[in-house]
Amino acid sequence: MGAPLPQADPRASSPSAMKDLFRALRGELEARVDAGDDGLALGAHHARRLDGILSDVFARARVATGLGPELVALAAVGSYGRGAVALGSDADVRVLVAQEVPRETAAAFGEALLYPLWDGGFP
Repeated sequence: MGAPLPQADPRASSPSAMKDLFRALRGELEARVDAGDDGLALGAHHARRLDGILSDVFARARVATGLGPELVALAAVGSYGRGAVALGSDADVRVLVAQEVPRETAAAFGEALLYPLWDGGFP
């Protein structure tokens, strides 16, 4: 996620809202596949939309745990890191936490990041 991230989607503020958001995104992508849109363009579009969602959840987790941008980072890997996420693919990420962050704080950050995604049905 080295390039500037797109606007976060404010609809992703609760698990049920996030489920609706993922359902809508999947429906949009499936409709574009059915219409014959280019697969590479769809993969790039999917990655950009996931960037917005992850950016929002990542920012909320940082605020919840008080971690500044110099202490924690999120790195996209795999097809997501290449910016081309197929419709049925997952989105692989790595969480990088500075050594000086206490274990408890790092664990709290992980929970604040992952639980909303899991509860919302993140791919």
